Amino acid sequence: MKSLRNTITLTAVALALIAWAVPGFAADQSAGGDNVVLKVDGKAISEKDIKEDIDQFCLANAGRIPPAQMQNKYATFFSGAKRRLTRAELLDAQCAKLNIPTPTDQVDELINEVKGQVGSDEQYQALLKQQNITEKELRETYAKQLRFQNLLKQEVKDPAEPSEEELKKFYDTQQQFFKQPEQVKASHILLMVDENASGADRQKAKDELAAIRKDIASGKTSFADAAKEHSQCPSAPQGGDLGYFGRGQMVKPFEDVAFTLKPGEMSDIVETQFGYHIIKVTDKKEAGVRSFDEVKDRISEFLKQQEQQKLVEEYIDGLEKDAKIETVMSDDAWQKKYGGSAPAAGSQQIQIDPDSLK
Repeated sequence: MKSLRNTITLTAVALALIAWAVPGFAADQSAGGDNVVLKVDGKAISEKDIKEDIDQFCLANAGRIPPAQMQNKYATFFSGAKRRLTRAELLDAQCAKLNIPTPTDQVDELINEVKGQVGSDEQYQALLKQQNITEKELRETYAKQLRFQNLLKQEVKDPAEPSEEELKKFYDTQQQFFKQPEQVKASHILLMVDENASGADRQKAKDELAAIRKDIASGKTSFADAAKEHSQCPSAPQGGDLGYFGRGQMVKPFEDVAFTLKPGEMSDIVETQFGYHIIKVTDKKEAGVRSFDEVKDRISEFLKQQEQQKLVEEYIDGLEKDAKIETVMSDDAWQKKYGGSAPAAGSQQIQIDPDSLK
C-alpha cells in the first residue's frame, strides 16, 4: 500500500486534481516551515504545506518519477503543488458555501476497508505509524476528498456519451494502445519440491507426476480433475487454469514450454524453481491488434473521462478566476532556496499511458 491517503477511489478527474492536496503528511522540515508562500482568498498556504504536498505526490507516484527529478523534487514539483493546494482551498471553500455535508458513513467504510486489507488492528496501527499519520488525520483527509467528489458530482454535469464515429476515429488513430502480444491460455498441475530436497524426494515427486500424466493421457481422468485433486498451486480449485499470459509473465522454463505447445497439447514434466509441472495449453492468441468491438466500451469510458476532466477544469478555472490569489514567496525565491534555476517547461509532467484501454 503506497499511501493510506490514496486508497480512496475518487472520480478520476477529481483525484488527479486534488488527491495530494491534503494536510498532515509528515514532510521533511529540515529546510522549510511556516513561511507563507501564497494566499487564496486570505487563506495562507505555507512552505510546509507545499513540501508536504510534494512529498505526498512523490510517494503516490513512486517508481514513475526519474531519479534526477526526485533529487530535486521541491524545485521540480513546486508549481504543481501550488496549483493543487490552491484548487483544494477553492473547493473546500465552495463545499462550505454550498453546505456539502461530511459523508461520515463513507469515511467509516473506507477506514474499515483499510483495516480489512491489512488484516488486524495491530497491523493497522503499525501502518498508521509507518505513514506517520493518526486515524483522526486519515479520517479528515478522506472526509475532505469525499466532500470534493460530492461537490463535483453536484456542480459539474455528466459528460455526453461519445458517438460511434468518435469511438471509431479514436480506435483508427490510436492503434498503438490496442496492440496485443502473443498470449497463451494454459493450465498446469504442480507438485512442489523444496529447493533443498534430496534426490530421492525429487524423484518421488517426478514419479508421482508421471503417474498422474499417464492417467490423463489414457483418459482415466481429465486434466482439470487431476489438477483439483493433486496440484499444489493456488490455481488447483480452478482445474489448474492460469488464464492468458504473455511472454515474461512466467518463469522461463515454464514459459518456454508453454509457448511451444499447440492448443490441446499436454507437456512432459517441466522442472522450475517451484517444483515439477505438467502444462496443458487450451488456447493461443497470436500477436496483433484488439478488435474495435473488444475495446469499444473502454474507449467510451476513456473519452468520457477526458470530457469530464475538461468540464471539471472549466468549473475550477471559474472558481480561480473569481478568487483573490496573492503570491507572497516568488517562484524565483523558492527556486533559489530549493533548486537554483526553475525546471524546464514540461519537466514536471509524468507521462502515463492510458493502460485502461489495453
